[in-house]
Amino acid sequence: MSTAAPVLRRIDGPAAWTRVLRELARDLPPPAGGGGLRHRRVVIPMLVGASDLFAVREGLIGHALRMRGAEVTFVVCDGLAACDARTFDNDLPDQCHACRRRGWENLTAFGHRVVNATAFLDRATATRLWRTARDCPADRIFAFTYAGSDVGRHVYSSTLRYFRAGGPEWDRPEFVAQARRYLGAALLMAEAARAAICDLHADRVFTSHGVYASWGPWADVATSLGVEPLVYCGGYRRNTLMCAPQARGLFRPDGLWERVRSQPLTPEEERELEEYLASREDNRSDFHRYFDRVDRDLAALEERLGIAGRTWRRRLCLFANVAWDAAEPSSGGVFGSMQRWLVDTAADAARYPDCLLLVKAHPAESNFIEPTPERWRTARVLADHLGGLPDNIRVIPPEDNISTFALYRSLDAGIVNTSTVGFELALHGVPVLTSGAGAPYERDGLVLRPASRADYFATLQRLRDGTEPFRPDRDLVRRYAHAFFLRAPIPFEPLDVETWSPVGLAIETLHDLAPGRFPGLDALCDRILLGTEAEGAPA
Repeated sequence: MSTAAPVLRRIDGPAAWTRVLRELARDLPPPAGGGGLRHRRVVIPMLVGASDLFAVREGLIGHALRMRGAEVTFVVCDGLAACDARTFDNDLPDQCHACRRRGWENLTAFGHRVVNATAFLDRATATRLWRTARDCPADRIFAFTYAGSDVGRHVYSSTLRYFRAGGPEWDRPEFVAQARRYLGAALLMAEAARAAICDLHADRVFTSHGVYASWGPWADVATSLGVEPLVYCGGYRRNTLMCAPQARGLFRPDGLWERVRSQPLTPEEERELEEYLASREDNRSDFHRYFDRVDRDLAALEERLGIAGRTWRRRLCLFANVAWDAAEPSSGGVFGSMQRWLVDTAADAARYPDCLLLVKAHPAESNFIEPTPERWRTARVLADHLGGLPDNIRVIPPEDNISTFALYRSLDAGIVNTSTVGFELALHGVPVLTSGAGAPYERDGLVLRPASRADYFATLQRLRDGTEPFRPDRDLVRRYAHAFFLRAPIPFEPLDVETWSPVGLAIETLHDLAPGRFPGLDALCDRILLGTEAEGAPA
């Protein structure tokens, strides 16, 4: 099997991508003949047509599947009152029309079969579902189920993301109204998914990010109909994808971990892991870089925080998540929400003035495409709930480019919610206490996971006193890190991506998507076409 070709050309902007796709389409090879398990009918709900990343990436995947014998149908969203391409500060009247047109342009350039989602909805049903959403009591919105889909869970995630909020804000009329709009959208998607899967006799559903209202119902409904779905999202490493039958499993490589947890890493795997872990200090190998340069000067950080020259009995650091990221109602752990965990931990720390608690805000609060509103930022949440912070608590703002690796070496313990920082702390030998919110690495030997609030604070006290005997199992942590970061993600070699934009193409013609050229693409197509039978295929 040949290795992946390097990126051949850089492509910038929607107009350039449209031109390149049309050039590729001139040499469109006929779909390969198929048979047996590979002759599948695959439905791909492509719901953010305005995104070049989604349209190009899923268009390439669709064509690769056709070359392996599959019949592929794209279902394009053609109008919802609320969708996950919108946010409170980016919700334009003509967004739907432009989004649908862009999706059609890119997908038809590949010669794909494209169908509008409304083709699977009759007017009477759509009207009934919108009325159901409009009349739904606020306290039932996030618990709603329909057509085999836990639509309320998806509505929760979409509504919080729309406002970039850390929790429900039922006292705000606009929050309630938007939640009802998302409920209507999720109900329509669930109904369209049910009809499309049945009418198209689908064997597989392949869909992006199954957390939100636009996509989530597709995977749920497929499962309820006995059709195996595969949900995907971008991995941490640049140009990789994470895949699972449901969104909750995207970053939980449980089956893989059971197979490899007792297998020592080979020298080659150790070298591969070391190279990648070193790159995480500045995220140079990841899908997004928060800072072009990191600062390793801890003394300068202490000057900025106003604690230079101070001595502490113990030094702990709490690492916050972005308030709204991929929020689910079940992700609050023993505290119910990240904000409650943050505030209660800080309030507890205030009782021990000889122990330093650093609170590091996530850089994405300010340094990302969708910055967090001020009222949901870490420093503001603490200020609103606790007033002025005591001398032993200091917030590292999201704009501060201090190297977390340098920070780890100064700590006696780390406290995390679900961030991958928990991995890195354990890899540096630092004991880690989680909030119990279900981080993928909450496993024996890796971190401390509380069973209750009382257990959390008792463990935190032992970490402060230096009496907690737990230390991460170095070999186990490294094996899990290798499985999580390097084995579970599937390389997607045809496309080069920076954050949310495609920037380069590693193919000269669509023939390059045929089997045997790109091992990662082959593994992805196997996962889609063969389902769980292909889990663990080398990537």
